[in-house]
Amino acid sequence: MGYTGGLIALFTAVLWTASSLIFEYATKNGGVLNVNLLRGIVAIVFLVVTLFFVSGSFLPLYADVKTWTWMCISGIAGFVLCDICSFTAYGIITARYTQLIMTLSPPISALLGWLILGQRLSSLAGIGMILTLFGIGFSIFERSDHEDNKTVTPHLIFPARGVILAIIAAIGQGSSVVFSKIGMDDYAASIEVLKKTADPSSNIFKLSQNSFYIPMSGTMMRMLAAVVCFIIFVYFRGGFKGFFNFLHDRKSAGLSGLGAFIGSYIGVILSLAALNYISAAVVSTILSTVPILILLPDHFINHRKVTGRQIFGACISVIGVALFFL
Repeated sequence: MGYTGGLIALFTAVLWTASSLIFEYATKNGGVLNVNLLRGIVAIVFLVVTLFFVSGSFLPLYADVKTWTWMCISGIAGFVLCDICSFTAYGIITARYTQLIMTLSPPISALLGWLILGQRLSSLAGIGMILTLFGIGFSIFERSDHEDNKTVTPHLIFPARGVILAIIAAIGQGSSVVFSKIGMDDYAASIEVLKKTADPSSNIFKLSQNSFYIPMSGTMMRMLAAVVCFIIFVYFRGGFKGFFNFLHDRKSAGLSGLGAFIGSYIGVILSLAALNYISAAVVSTILSTVPILILLPDHFINHRKVTGRQIFGACISVIGVALFFL
C-alpha cells in the first residue's frame, strides 16, 4: 500500500513538473492572464464532470456560506495571487528557479498554521526552515570577488523582481493551504450537522463516506473564485479580444489546456488519491521534489545548463521541506 501511494505521489510530482514547463512556454506567447483564465476554465470543465458523476450535481453540495467564503479566499490566494506571480516569474527566472523558491510554501503553511490554527511546530521545523532557505540561497546567489581580492559579496544571478514574485507566489500558495484547511474543516462539520436531520436515503450519507468529495468540491470552489477574478482582470486589461486571439494560437492554447488537464485536474486527483495510501507528510515531501525533477527535462527541452550547485541547492531545499513533516 505504501509503495502504491508513493508511486502515485511521485507520478503527480512528474505531472506538476511537466505542467510547470508547459506553462512557462505558454505564458511567453499567450500572456499570464490569458493562460490562467484558459487553465481555470479547462480545469472547471473537468471538475464539473467529475462532481456530477460522484454526486449527481454539477456544483458542490451542502456547503454553507462560511465554507464558500474560506474556499474562495483560498482560491484567490492560491490560484490568483500565487499563479499570477509564479507564471510571471517563469518568464524572468525560469520555471526551474521559480519552483525552487516555491519550496518555501510548505514552511510558510506550517508557520501560518501555528499562528492561525494553533498547530504545533517541532524543533525540526526550525531546522527545516533554515535548510530550505540555505538551499534556495545557495542556488540563486553567487559570490562576486572585488578588485582588491579581499572582499567577496554575494549577488543574485537573476533580476530581483523575479525572485520577489516567486516569494510572493510561495506566500500565496502557503496561505491558501491554511485557508483551505479552515474551509474544508467547516465543510465536513456542516455535513455532519445536516446528517443528523437528513433522510436515511439521502445522498449526503454516501458523499460523507467519499474521501475525495470534500477536497474535490473545495478545489471546485477555489477554481470558480479564481476564474471570476481572471475574467475581471482580463476585462479591465483591454477586454476579451486578446483572449480570443490567444485561443487562435493553437500551440499555446493547446499547451495551456494540456497543462490544466495534467496539472490542475489529474494532478489534484492523484495527490488526493495518494493520501488514501500514505500520510499527508510523505505526500507533501514527495510533491516538493519538483525542483529536482525539473532539472533534467529543462536541460533537454530548453538547453539550460545544470550545475552541481543547482542540484545541491535543490536537494537541500527538499530535505528542509521534509523535516517539517517529521
